[in-house]
Amino acid sequence: MNPQVDWNTVWLLLPELLLVLLAVWAYVAGAFSHYRNGSNAILLAGLILGGYLLTQQNPSHGLWDGTAVQGNPIFSGPLIVDPFGHTIRWLVLVVGGLMLLSMWRAGPEDLSTEYTGSLFLILAGLMIVTRTDELVLLFLGLELVSIPTYIMLFIGRQRTAAHEATTKYFYLGILSSGLLLYGFALLYGATGTMQLREMPDVLAISGAGGGTLIRLAPAALVLVIAGLGFKMAAVPFHFYAPDVYEGTTAANAGLLSVAPKIAGLIALVRIMLAGFMKPDLLELGWQMALALALMTMTLGNVMALLQNNVRRMMAYSAISHAGYLFIGVAVALAVASGEVSSANVGGISAALFYLVAYALATLGIFATFVYLAGADRELDHIDELAGLSKSRPMIALSMTICLLSLTGVPPLAGFWGKLELFFCALCFDPKTVDIATRNWFGVLVIVGAMNAAISAGYYLRLVGVMYFRPAGKSVQPTGGSGPMIAAIASAVLVIAIGMMPAWFFERTNRAAEPWQPIVATTISNHASEAR
Repeated sequence: MNPQVDWNTVWLLLPELLLVLLAVWAYVAGAFSHYRNGSNAILLAGLILGGYLLTQQNPSHGLWDGTAVQGNPIFSGPLIVDPFGHTIRWLVLVVGGLMLLSMWRAGPEDLSTEYTGSLFLILAGLMIVTRTDELVLLFLGLELVSIPTYIMLFIGRQRTAAHEATTKYFYLGILSSGLLLYGFALLYGATGTMQLREMPDVLAISGAGGGTLIRLAPAALVLVIAGLGFKMAAVPFHFYAPDVYEGTTAANAGLLSVAPKIAGLIALVRIMLAGFMKPDLLELGWQMALALALMTMTLGNVMALLQNNVRRMMAYSAISHAGYLFIGVAVALAVASGEVSSANVGGISAALFYLVAYALATLGIFATFVYLAGADRELDHIDELAGLSKSRPMIALSMTICLLSLTGVPPLAGFWGKLELFFCALCFDPKTVDIATRNWFGVLVIVGAMNAAISAGYYLRLVGVMYFRPAGKSVQPTGGSGPMIAAIASAVLVIAIGMMPAWFFERTNRAAEPWQPIVATTISNHASEAR
């Protein structure tokens, strides 16, 4: 019997397949020619084509305005088609364009196509993670993000420190993948299905689909959070990040700051609000997420204050921002364990909005580092930024805007992201969420606000060095025009989001809405069972 091809699924995966084909083309072309600029221009055109394919998929399913799938996601094979995944795919393409510009001259000349080809495999993996409704495909998507990252770290900088950083990241990456895979295996044993959409119904009836194996679900929850916590560099799984960031290039550090966080957050949302839709599991989940948020924000910001190496400082900054993302996850799980309200949607929406603001600002900062450093050397010490406002006023201004956004200065995108996270953590309905839970989230908001003040110490330190410290030895930037364009574009996007927050909040809210009926149905099932 000949297997039939599900052409609808293939059509839905066209942007991802395009990115994979471009990556393969880059690898093959590198065997015959190492002309960097020509291959990068073709890859950039491929990203634009990928955006065009997304616009062509949009009208047929109403993905952007939510008219056709709002509250009712479409399933095709192992894929889920909803506004959440579609929105993240657009974010991945924008991030990919900024990364490609930042890496225009990064890496050895003779391995340039292997470098950019690996980047496109990472982008394809990210887009697959956003669309998956099945554990196996989700794991494959996460590995498609991780494995090319090892390659980019290894070929990015030919020094002993870089190879040590790559080795550390490689072995710890394998460990995190093992924890995650073991968690998936326990989740499958507890529910008896690989499909995420089927797990809420299984968990709604205690013991169904797994019998006594349903008791494996708490262990699966812990292992899944631990595995994804490694990828997001959340405390206490963060210890590799500072050394890896310091040992690798600025371009690779920027990649590590953004790509794993996108993959980790999306995987958390997909799994937690499907595979663990049971009141006791949700309660354990929000408690773990809240604890991770508190520890991650505090340790990351405090340690960043003590750093003089810019990449090491930004490593701790990335750790702290993972804590902010966990606020949204904790809110969504806490509300889901009680009764559905706008806060559940708000938790996911706020985390998504913050992810966009963080990614753009962070890529802008690392693009500045690449521009000032170049292929033969790296920007290491904070003092190397001295006098940048006089020698390179435009690049200094764009970096300042990104730093202020990460600090949370109004009216930039980062301010609205923090405000939305804090607001959704305080907007619980007292009739549906007990006072102890609300008190814990009140503490979380207070600690988050204090951490925002602490972060101003090291972000404004960089601004002060650029604007108020006289320049030392003048060094000619050799990063090229690509990183400069990426830095300026990131700053412009940060300002644009800050000027039109309502428009972006509306879209992130629509992206989060498909979970509301899922949560409502599951809670209703549990209520019926209790009666």
